[in-house]
Amino acid sequence: METNIGFKTEEELGRFVIELSVRIGKPVSHAKPIVGATLPDSSRINIVFGTDVSLRGSNFTISKVL
Repeated sequence: METNIGFKTEEELGRFVIELSVRIGKPVSHAKPIVGATLPDSSRINIVFGTDVSLRGSNFTISKVL
C-alpha cells in the first residue's frame, strides 16, 4: 500500500529507521545495516540502514500478516 508519508532528507529517514530499530530491540548501525523482526501484532519488519547495502539508501518494509 502506498502512502503520502515522506521524509524531507535522507538524514531524517536515517534517524527514523534508527529509532524504529531501537524500539523493536534490534538496533541497526553501519556495522549491522540490515535487521528483520516480528512485531507484537505478528507483522514482519525489515530495516535497511545507509547506502552500503542499498543503492537507494535507508528503507523499511512492514508486512502485515492476515
